[in-house]
Amino acid sequence: MIKRLLNKSDFLKNVATLITGTVLAQLIPILLQPILSRIYDAAEYGTFTIYISIIGMLAAAGNLKFEGAVVLPDSDTKGSALVIGGIIISFFFSALWFIIFLLFGEQIIEIFHFSSSIKIWLLIIPFAIFVISSSRVLNYWLIRQKAFKASSVNKLARRASEGTSQFAILKFSNQQGLIIGNIIGETINFFISLKQSFNKNLSFKGITYSEVKEQLNRYKDFPLYSFLPSLMNSISLFLPAIVINHFYAIETTGQFGFSRQILSIPIALISLSLSQVLIQKIAESSRNKNKILPLIFKITSVLTGLAIIGILIIEFFGIEIFTWVFGIEWKTAGQLTQILIFSYAIKFIVSPLTSVFTALEKIKISSIWQIGYFLAIGCLYLLKNCTIEEFLLYYVLIDLISYFIYYLLLVGVCKKYDNKILR
Repeated sequence: MIKRLLNKSDFLKNVATLITGTVLAQLIPILLQPILSRIYDAAEYGTFTIYISIIGMLAAAGNLKFEGAVVLPDSDTKGSALVIGGIIISFFFSALWFIIFLLFGEQIIEIFHFSSSIKIWLLIIPFAIFVISSSRVLNYWLIRQKAFKASSVNKLARRASEGTSQFAILKFSNQQGLIIGNIIGETINFFISLKQSFNKNLSFKGITYSEVKEQLNRYKDFPLYSFLPSLMNSISLFLPAIVINHFYAIETTGQFGFSRQILSIPIALISLSLSQVLIQKIAESSRNKNKILPLIFKITSVLTGLAIIGILIIEFFGIEIFTWVFGIEWKTAGQLTQILIFSYAIKFIVSPLTSVFTALEKIKISSIWQIGYFLAIGCLYLLKNCTIEEFLLYYVLIDLISYFIYYLLLVGVCKKYDNKILR
């Protein structure tokens, strides 16, 4: 029955392909996590959390958001020109941050109260930004080509190399095995994505500077209306870890980061894979003048059901799961997870659907929301005298309200598009 269903629907088949690859990719860190959590302590996870947060805030805007435009051109030549432009922009964006960290690294550490252990990694962060943002451009090329199996293979290679490196390095001298493993994984992902893209019709031959410039100008709305808001949104997603590190001990940051890492697994398993297929599906539906809203509602109902199951499991068994699987020292992470689960549940539901704004070229609406979300998250800096539990409750409340509004906006965009088709 499942086979017949998948054969009838390319969309479901593509989602299944990406999810299968993602599940296999996530199995490695999932299986290694109970070991890694007993090798690296909360302070080391705290440093890793700060490192990942800095990268997460900057890499999201590393190619000025041209990545989302790669699926839109009507020819592969134009799409290839966009890929070239995105990689070049990623290089100069990363070079800019290298200069900033080189000149002002000490001041940045002092202003944000970072641990001194992060200092050595500041100059490595620009390289990580380049390979991550460039890999995203290449991944959208694979999505354009409907090469979802190749995209899944890339995820598997990244996670396999990252997890095994983190395990193999262990506590080597004064090095941070968690960070080194992450760098190795992202670098391997970039080179494999590049090879996969060349195998799927990506070509740089014969593409001139003027063609690259023409395509970048054609889709200038992406950086014009999406770069700054997207940067704000990325900052909003990772800022809580920076604020927690500022207000509380590095060990608390580590407990929070570990909780966030575990909660991110369902999003990585299903939500992001669905988003990548959905953006291609909506772009195709837009070209064929097909309705979108019924698909959005179906996906919403499925994701909501899965989110409710996750909430019930964490609320009833969260602490026991963390202490039994990861060790008694992560009991605090289990307690924090029982609060954070509501935030990640609504992100799990809404985040993959927001690709609607990119596919329908309605990024201005999304940008306005991102600015509002950034301002709301910025208010967390006013909660200095709260306990960590109170701090997280306010954080979750902001997320619930903000993402509910986001969902209403995307439904409105889809409804307006569908009504336009019927005319």
